Amino acid sequence: MADSDGRSTRSSGGDRRKDDRRRLDRRAPHPLWRRPAAFVTYGVAGALTVVLLVQAFAEDPEDPIVAELMFDEPIDGTAPAAAEGPPTQVREAFAAADYQTLIAEGDRAVGQIVRADLYCQSITSMLVREIDEVNPALTALADAEGRVGGAECRWGEEDRTAEILLVVPPSLAGEFARAPEMELNFVRRREVSAQLEWLGRSEALALRYTGVLRAIVP
Repeated sequence: MADSDGRSTRSSGGDRRKDDRRRLDRRAPHPLWRRPAAFVTYGVAGALTVVLLVQAFAEDPEDPIVAELMFDEPIDGTAPAAAEGPPTQVREAFAAADYQTLIAEGDRAVGQIVRADLYCQSITSMLVREIDEVNPALTALADAEGRVGGAECRWGEEDRTAEILLVVPPSLAGEFARAPEMELNFVRRREVSAQLEWLGRSEALALRYTGVLRAIVP
């Protein structure tokens, strides 16, 4: 439609571009429970729940076997018994009569730990004879030449005939040498309060009554 001047006119309905343009409405923000961060949290919480449930069923503390594995002790609260060997008993034999008792017992006394007061001369080197059966205590102390360090000792002060050959391990030789000295029947001897392993009469050491020094008691 044209007006009197020849120009076309549009209908009175208004601007057509205005009617065809899409209107972008402003949308409200998503609620917190629908946001991406919320979905991540849901995933982490779900995974943690699954792990806890699996552990609860796999390691039930009420199960006695599981309880022992978890706490490394019996469920009744008692500690497991330690594997211990029989305690080593020390036999006191200070008098000459005790020495004679050891001799009388023979093989039954061999290997016993005996406490005695000995009066000893200096250590000298002694050869261990090669026989069929040598006491393991002597074998363990013999050097490459088959020798051990031994000292002639008197068992107590009463009886001159109560004598023993005391084999001194190298680890105790220094302490033995520092023992106090005294004169006994005009002979200088070291006074040693000893714990010794009784070997009885040793064929490997010329049939001498023998003991191995195990400790010097202060």
